Amino acid sequence: MKPKNKNTLLRIKNVCEITQQHYEPGRQDKCYKAVWRSFVFPVYPMHYRTFLNYINTPLGELADNKKAGSFNQLKLF
Repeated sequence: MKPKNKNTLLRIKNVCEITQQHYEPGRQDKCYKAVWRSFVFPVYPMHYRTFLNYINTPLGELADNKKAGSFNQLKLF
């Protein structure tokens, strides 16, 4: 699997934080679709399916990408 871009991972983190602030299980007015429509979509315009992919992304991937990011530069000699 291709590692995600740093900006994409930051956007995923922000979307997850917004969702955690506003989502309440068991309430229809605070379900994932309502949170996406009211709070996430105005800030980050994306399809609902992309939103679901973002909130299902393991947050451990954020830490893995920070470690791997320093090794992207190739050595010249």
